[in-house]
Amino acid sequence: MYTVASHYRPLTSLATKQDMKESTDRKEIINKNIFQIAIFNFQRTAGNRINTATNKMKKLYKILMTTFCLCMVAFASKTMAQTDVSYTDPSGVTATYQYGNGDAWMIAITNFPASVTKWVIPEFITFSNGTFPVTQMLTSIQSNNLPANNTTLTEIVFPRQFEYVGGASTFHITGQLCKFTNLRKLTFGEKFNLLNARFFEGQPLDTIVFLGSDIIQNENNKPALHGGYQTFNNCPSTTKIIVPCGKLDRFVQSFIDNEDHWQTAPVTWTTANFEEAECLNTLTVLSSDVSLGNAISQSSGSILTTTTPDNTSTTFSGTATLYALPKADIVFTGWSDGNLDNPRTVTVSSDTTFTANFAECEGVGTQSIVIDENTVSIYPNPAKNSLHIQSTFAVEQLIIYDINGRLLKQIANPTQDINISNLAKGTYLVKVKTPVGEVTRTIIKE
Repeated sequence: MYTVASHYRPLTSLATKQDMKESTDRKEIINKNIFQIAIFNFQRTAGNRINTATNKMKKLYKILMTTFCLCMVAFASKTMAQTDVSYTDPSGVTATYQYGNGDAWMIAITNFPASVTKWVIPEFITFSNGTFPVTQMLTSIQSNNLPANNTTLTEIVFPRQFEYVGGASTFHITGQLCKFTNLRKLTFGEKFNLLNARFFEGQPLDTIVFLGSDIIQNENNKPALHGGYQTFNNCPSTTKIIVPCGKLDRFVQSFIDNEDHWQTAPVTWTTANFEEAECLNTLTVLSSDVSLGNAISQSSGSILTTTTPDNTSTTFSGTATLYALPKADIVFTGWSDGNLDNPRTVTVSSDTTFTANFAECEGVGTQSIVIDENTVSIYPNPAKNSLHIQSTFAVEQLIIYDINGRLLKQIANPTQDINISNLAKGTYLVKVKTPVGEVTRTIIKE
């Protein structure tokens, strides 16, 4: 009896293990392929991102290079524009100006007519790369082109942006190069901040006007005339020094603390030489709605501001009269500060704004201007040779008609007395026009 079962494995068992081995091999291949695909996709994605970043860097580089080139072109243009310009100002003086760092410098006078009595130095000079403020006068102004011993020029006005005058002997009477010997008035602009030593020594000055206070700076913690030393030596004891509103104390203190900046022995000035300029303020008069009404202000019979046409602000100090002028079926409801007077008188001592409020409804505490015998009077009546006009408001126009309405006489901005001697005896109509309305009166000529 033979036993053979132990020498053979079941067919199903062999197939299963072989299949499993093949399956394992396939999975390894698949996993390897998936890994390779993943690596490929990663490389492709990373490459795309690198390419994108590279492109962005290239674009940024181009932008930076373009900006740099434009800056270089602008710099080159600016540098190339730094050339001298010859300009004859409205006073008739011809000078050479040089472009500076955003400003213009007067470097030489090439022609100064002997007939010039008042020299207003120009505010701006135009170069090839723009228009720039004139800020300095350099020492080259000591030019042989200046007339010798000029006694005609009596006044110099330095522009608003002007900061500095260089060259100690330009206007220095005892200086060998001095050409001007009869200066009577100097006006320094708001930005003026530096004067050289002995600059106006010996000039017979009547008036010096400082429009700004930058010239007074601190030295040793005390106010001083900046850059000055004996700047106004030997000027007359009667020289009047006008300083900006509100700055009198500072200028006077600079003279007290640093007198030698202004003058040295003999000191001809005292603190009494300094005077404060009139303090002007801004007066603004508005209407809450110009479709409902207007507002005006006037002083001494002259219009200061008006909302029609739009001219609502002015520089003014003193007493002014305000008028609110409501249109038909409109009422004035009061001023912005609560005042109800109309007209009203105000004292302007600081920057002030008044607004006239108007409304379409009635009965809201209103007061309108009425043109009647209390505001405009014409007398005598009857009259013989002249009429006298008395008006609370400025009279803009006077018109005379005969009794049939025919125009006989029309006068703009008339004086108070009107000559009617050439009119025949009879009855006439006289119309008076003011900024706030008009009135017609009947008069009799004898």
